[in-house]
Amino acid sequence: MTDALHRLLELIKQNNGINDKARLARIVADAFHLTKDRSVYYCTDYALRFSSSVSRNFGNTVLSLSNLRKYDNRPFIVCLVTPSRNYCLIANTTFLKKISHSSQELRENNIRGELQRI
Repeated sequence: MTDALHRLLELIKQNNGINDKARLARIVADAFHLTKDRSVYYCTDYALRFSSSVSRNFGNTVLSLSNLRKYDNRPFIVCLVTPSRNYCLIANTTFLKKISHSSQELRENNIRGELQRI
């Protein structure tokens, strides 16, 4: 694990129980001078997206596959913010387990659909 990624994960862990994804995103983005592209924060070392849920299980869409592909050359982290703890999950295309029904015709030249619950 790179030092930059280790520092990111430590800061997220220090904010367990924050229960506010927007606030955590501001803290992280300010601390590491991240660039924001719509809902994704990134730097040369990693990209991340903040989601929230009342529990560790969540069923919402995380990101479109075409958007995820833009960041697939570095670790892509989904930070799930819950009332008691923040969970970090790696979500690069290599690790996809579930994609939306609109991805049935998924091909290298036809990236459609959404990254669903991890």
